[in-house]
Amino acid sequence: MTIEHYNWCQEHKGILYHNNTIDKEKKAKLYEIYNAVTQENKRPNGCGKCLTTTVNRVRFELEKYEASNERKRI
Repeated sequence: MTIEHYNWCQEHKGILYHNNTIDKEKKAKLYEIYNAVTQENKRPNGCGKCLTTTVNRVRFELEKYEASNERKRI
């Protein structure tokens, strides 16, 4: 996860943790982050299960990134 992706996730935590509505631009960015961390080429397609899987993976990567950086500070 890049620092740009991390910052975007920080600004949009409502999407990752509170099941907020996602507009097309935010959904595209979410899939961009997902593809960057998984090396896949997944596209938004209207499938609710696919979106949930994508959100969960991005949330997992965000938490992993935060934990990794927290260990570096200690």
